[in-house]
Amino acid sequence: MIFDHISNKEKYRGLPWLYGALEAMAPVTSETFEPGQIVIDEKTLFLNCNAYNSKLESDCFFESHKEYIDVHLMISGEEVIGHNEESLLEVTKAYDAEGDAILYQGNIQTQFVLKAGWFAVFLPGEPHLVGLQCGDDSVPVKKIVAKVAGRLASL
Repeated sequence: MIFDHISNKEKYRGLPWLYGALEAMAPVTSETFEPGQIVIDEKTLFLNCNAYNSKLESDCFFESHKEYIDVHLMISGEEVIGHNEESLLEVTKAYDAEGDAILYQGNIQTQFVLKAGWFAVFLPGEPHLVGLQCGDDSVPVKKIVAKVAGRLASL
């Protein structure tokens, strides 16, 4: 897992797969954000632009992937992201190749707040729980999740 601010993207030039994802997402602002999918390269990189309200923990779930790396960039709003080791979670939905996801339930081991301008990277096999509201109030969220082909990380 990586957690950093988009203003530090130059530090990741040595990781072309990550730098490319950050470059593709960097121009998007709250004003230019539009929900939907942007295909940069249909086999290696696409951006899911998501707009939703943050939720209670009971409405969230852990997920991990096998084929794609997730790069979450918050455009506006904020949410808590939880993390735990795969071995400490219970699988609730076996791997779905079409959606590239395994779903889990369990406790949050570590967590952090993702605010506007910050990004988090989850490699294949790193369970993460997203969309969790900070405190008592739900807030509108605009977030991009870049999906990067996991095989690129080994290049």
